[in-house]
Amino acid sequence: MIKRLKKAVAIVCAMLLLYPSHSVDAKVQTDLLRIGLITEFSQKSSLKLADSSITIGYSVTSNYKEVATINSTTGFQFQATTKYYAKSTNTYSTYEQAKTMATTLKKNYSVNAFVGLFSNGDIRVMIGESASENALKTVISKVGNAFGLTFKSVGADNGHRVKTIGSQDEILYDGSGKNGYPQIAPVIAQKDGAKVLTIGDKQYRGRMEIGRYGKTGVSAVNVVSVDDYLYGVIPAEMPASWHEEALKTQAVVARTYAVNKGGFASDSNATAPYILNDTTASQVYKGYQREENSTNQAVDATKGEYIYYDDKLIDATFFSTSGGATANSEDVWSGVVPYLRGVSDIYELEPEKEPWILSYTSSEIQSKLKAKGQDVGTVTNVIEDMRTDSNYLYSLKVQGKTKSITLQKSIIRSYFNTPSNKFKVITAKDTPDQVSILSANGKESKKRIQNCSILSASGTIKGSETTEEQFIVMGKDNLSNYPKKAPASGTYYFAGMGYGHGVGMSQSGAKGMAKAGYTYKEIIEHYYTGAKVLKNS
Repeated sequence: MIKRLKKAVAIVCAMLLLYPSHSVDAKVQTDLLRIGLITEFSQKSSLKLADSSITIGYSVTSNYKEVATINSTTGFQFQATTKYYAKSTNTYSTYEQAKTMATTLKKNYSVNAFVGLFSNGDIRVMIGESASENALKTVISKVGNAFGLTFKSVGADNGHRVKTIGSQDEILYDGSGKNGYPQIAPVIAQKDGAKVLTIGDKQYRGRMEIGRYGKTGVSAVNVVSVDDYLYGVIPAEMPASWHEEALKTQAVVARTYAVNKGGFASDSNATAPYILNDTTASQVYKGYQREENSTNQAVDATKGEYIYYDDKLIDATFFSTSGGATANSEDVWSGVVPYLRGVSDIYELEPEKEPWILSYTSSEIQSKLKAKGQDVGTVTNVIEDMRTDSNYLYSLKVQGKTKSITLQKSIIRSYFNTPSNKFKVITAKDTPDQVSILSANGKESKKRIQNCSILSASGTIKGSETTEEQFIVMGKDNLSNYPKKAPASGTYYFAGMGYGHGVGMSQSGAKGMAKAGYTYKEIIEHYYTGAKVLKNS
């Protein structure tokens, strides 16, 4: 049948217009992930936790060991520091012992003194916070050998020192060593029992690691269990109002993607603090405040379930909208991935991204190419060069007075900011809504869709809707788009469907399949050829 989409008109012309990674073993002891909160909390001069009570400790071999619980009526400020400090040559067995000594030095010798943390179990007393090494020497001599202590300079800034300030505590920590950065855990539970940390105006489950990682500013890394992470991912990646089978599909896909890409890890790493982040470069992650009951239930209902191919976790890529069919991996990136095959996506009848048209003049195309280092001179023509089996544009040729170039795969999207590669190039000479009609006697003829009729719920009515931009026709294994008009001379329309790279699961398609009665496992096995959903023990 022919369906009507938003901003698209479904038509009836004739009877025959449409045709009948790396792998990670998830079975490990920990289920913790490290997520870089780069959207708002990366490379800042300071970050603040609004919580009144936190624990501070270390994760070593994935086990969290608490050093102290500290309280503050004003929250906790974490700031990068490049000052000069000296540490006591002796260590303390507890945080409170070091804090007591620091308080005594500060009171009796009028010096800046506070607790220093260097790695698991390495608790010191720090003095200084001086502007230079010479100024620090003065502070060291002022303290002398008080209480039998001796102090040694820790040297110039190493890109890893962070100062924590609360109403009752000051701590200097240095994350340059192995497992060197401490992690902060929440103490006070919410009404629903969840324990979260509040950073800025956002809340997150799990622990928070705030470090410099060799940079000038401080950045936050959320150390969180995979399902607590998914609670903040699923509603950010898929509307919580969608069908429960679609939400469960997204939960299993997102769980598989995260563990395959990032791997389970919780210990700090001074040079590579995270692999996954909270943006579309990994998966969008909004934390506790974005959670919804429906998406949390989808995560819980699929707990422990991952997607496997040949006994290995798959690279569970996904995207918003396909426009009727997904793409083969090699048609977008490099290399054939056996489970990332292009498949029909004809249930995508309510696309999250509606059919679209971009309009570019010849001079605009020339400018875009020039900005990428490709100067072809005055553009004389833009030609569809090659298409994939899924009808994605594989290569695009741009002819200019100076030279011609051919762009391929994802480079096309990069150069022209197209939502997807499933588009047609329409010129002033085209009749874009003209289609081939095969009559009952086998004769083929050309007919304009605008001159056809629209099939409505009440019967066939005359004419087409002139306000619509494109006609969408459903075939047996794909959708086709037909812009209703051509551009003016010197202008090119890029008229397309879909949003994203097109490889793996279409979220809009999953929504349609769920509404059509498919289960989440059936949906997953449709999009990932030969893959299976398995539950880890």
